[in-house]
Amino acid sequence: MKATENQKEYFKKYYKSHKEERQLYFKKHYQENKEQIKIKYRNYYYTRREKAIQNTLNWQKGNQNKVKVYRQKANKKKWKIEKWKEWYRKRLPIKNAIRRTRLSNSFGQFTKQEWENLKRAYSYICPSCKKREPEIKLTIDHIIPLSKGGTNYISNIQPLCGKCNNHKYTKVMTFQPKKLVAT
Repeated sequence: MKATENQKEYFKKYYKSHKEERQLYFKKHYQENKEQIKIKYRNYYYTRREKAIQNTLNWQKGNQNKVKVYRQKANKKKWKIEKWKEWYRKRLPIKNAIRRTRLSNSFGQFTKQEWENLKRAYSYICPSCKKREPEIKLTIDHIIPLSKGGTNYISNIQPLCGKCNNHKYTKVMTFQPKKLVAT
C-alpha cells in the first residue's frame, strides 16, 4: 500500500517535530537488544555477501569477453606501473648521489652507464663481503667520503652492499676488483 501525498507530508512533519524522542527510543531499543541486533546484522551481511559473490560469478560466466578485456587492461596497467618502478629504482641511487654532492658542496658527476660498467668491473660482487648482486643490492659508496672532501666522479666510487656501506660509514677504504673489464 502506497502512502498518499498528504500522508507523506504528515510523516515528514512528525519526524521533524519528534526527532529527539525518536533518537532516545532507538538508543534505548539498541541498548536493550544489542546482542540480537548484532547477530541479525551479521547474518544479513554474510547472506548478502554470499549472494553478491554468486551473482558476480554468474555474470562473469555470461560475459567472458568483457572479463577478458577488463583483465587485459588491468594487467597492462599493472605492467606499466611495475616497469616505471623498476626504472625509478635503477635511477634513484644516482639521483641520491648527485643530490648529496650538491648538499656537501662537492663536485663531479657520473652517468648510469658508468655505474653499470663499474658494477660489471666488480663482477656484480660486493668486494667486502663477496656476495653477488641478486642476493644483495649494490649501493654507491664513495672511497673518500663526500664529508671528507671526496668527489662524485666515478673514479671515487665503488659498489658495496648496503650492509658493508653502512659499516664503512666515513672511513677511507678502497676495495679493488679482481679484474677490470674494459669499458
